Amino acid sequence: MQEKTQICRTPKPWFNETIMSLKRLMRKSERLWRKHRKPCDYEIYKSSMNKYHHELRNEKHSILSQKVLSFKGDSKKLYKFVKDLTGSKAENPMPAVENENELPDKFADFFMNKIKTIRDSLRDFDDYKPLFKDVPLFTSFKNLSEDEVKTIINKLQCKSCELDILPTKVLKSFLSELLPVITKLVNLSLSQGVFPLRWKQAVVRPLLKKAGLELIYSNYRPVSNLSFLSKLIEKCALYRLNEHVKDHDLLPTNQSAYRQFHSCESALLRLVNDILDGMEHQEVTAMIAVDLSAAFDTVDHSILIKVLEYQYGVNGTALKWIDSYLRPRSCRVNVSSTTSSERQLECSVPQGSCLGPWLYLVYAGTLFDIIPPSITVYGFADDHTANKRFVPTLTNEMDAIRDLQDCAVHINTWMNSNKLKMNNAKTEFILFGSRHQLSKCQTKEIIICGDVIKSKTCIRYLGAFLDETLNFKDHITKKCKTAMMNYYKIKCIRSYLSKEATETLVLSLVISHLDYCNVILFGISQTDLYKLQRIQNMCAKLVLIKLFDLHWLPIKARITYKSCMINLSLKLRSSESSIGCYAVPYNKFFR
Repeated sequence: MQEKTQICRTPKPWFNETIMSLKRLMRKSERLWRKHRKPCDYEIYKSSMNKYHHELRNEKHSILSQKVLSFKGDSKKLYKFVKDLTGSKAENPMPAVENENELPDKFADFFMNKIKTIRDSLRDFDDYKPLFKDVPLFTSFKNLSEDEVKTIINKLQCKSCELDILPTKVLKSFLSELLPVITKLVNLSLSQGVFPLRWKQAVVRPLLKKAGLELIYSNYRPVSNLSFLSKLIEKCALYRLNEHVKDHDLLPTNQSAYRQFHSCESALLRLVNDILDGMEHQEVTAMIAVDLSAAFDTVDHSILIKVLEYQYGVNGTALKWIDSYLRPRSCRVNVSSTTSSERQLECSVPQGSCLGPWLYLVYAGTLFDIIPPSITVYGFADDHTANKRFVPTLTNEMDAIRDLQDCAVHINTWMNSNKLKMNNAKTEFILFGSRHQLSKCQTKEIIICGDVIKSKTCIRYLGAFLDETLNFKDHITKKCKTAMMNYYKIKCIRSYLSKEATETLVLSLVISHLDYCNVILFGISQTDLYKLQRIQNMCAKLVLIKLFDLHWLPIKARITYKSCMINLSLKLRSSESSIGCYAVPYNKFFR
């Protein structure tokens, strides 16, 4: 008896019954030709083969193009789609273990032990006592109308979690029928100051921090997945809290992220502007970039409640609701459909939530109360930089470095009191200035809380590479490298895509890297700009349309356009007294 091995594969969506019948016909004609070797049989085989490949290519072209266009606006799905088609490795590989069913519990033990170790190391420090500020009280949440709830639901992403009884897509489909019930549910929770216990459970998925890292537990971050209704109530509460905070200008000016008009680009622009302004005044800027360990996971609930009460005027039912939202909470780690046992959380704000990141901003905002006036600190979520400008003489340099070291001590003391852990191993130090001014500096290292931090010539901050002279050559090289990698992936599947689908992929996966924070490139040399322009030209050629037919601005014009738009938004915002303090004169860019 002859054995035959049959490999079972999941059929591709374009391999339908019509294509299958054409393939059978092709194979049948091939066998006939191979048996008789007649020229007429060969012509039949050749004709059937051409027809099969032609129909297969057309069907594949149609389905892939439709799929790309359906993912338009979602870069994450487009990137995953291209990686799957080009046969790239798994996006989020897991550590190798003997029994995969034990992996979720091992991750859960590691995450819990990491938090416990950090908390235990800070147990001897007194809790931080926030300064009292005389601000208007926010005692209760105003009821939301059905229109407001509907707007918030439509803005939320159509994602579902295994904790959801009803898929989000179905809920949005029948929103008109369910809206009155959902609105009443939201208003009842906010008015009574109670967050339902069932919605305080989270499914945590380990996510590799960066592709290519060693597959060990410490290189994974826990990302919380919450039920849709949980995120909806959080978003509604955040909607009211933001109104209170914005009306009374309560968040620190230099604290960015998770708030309107405070993006990565605005934070980087302000930092780069201050450094360039120092260069124009023949000054050097010394900067330390502080890194934290598990910042979101070690937030102390009691301290956070006090900060909300003393500095943001949150009181009464509103404070009771936030307290109910924060504790008690629990989580389960999920890896490949296997779930760990439930773990109780005594601290932290969930990273995958809507309200959690905003609460972290509130928690971290008290840092600006203890910073000396001579030091400028910028914050973006849990990333903070401390800067000190000085004229490069020996005395000024020593004083500036001493001030920075003292500031680092203040920051470390504040973090210890707030149960946060500074990661000195990842904290970076750099001097910015012109080549002439940097040649006068002698500092090669800085001492931060007993650890020696060597000076670097280039650091990565908020996805941008900042070199010591701010010529951005390293930044352009890195961005071009990433953009070209995605370009070649798209090029591999170009023959199966329509022009519209190709343009969608190119804009999302290639041009987006050229556009990221491109306003900081204002004024760089034409030679460096040409490197970016060349990639844009290649992308236009890939789409098979001229650059101007695509209505794409050239790279230099894109940078100028972005600069003008930010300048206009700053002028509009400065005209409003409530947010006038956010407007910053970017001298280098908008002179």
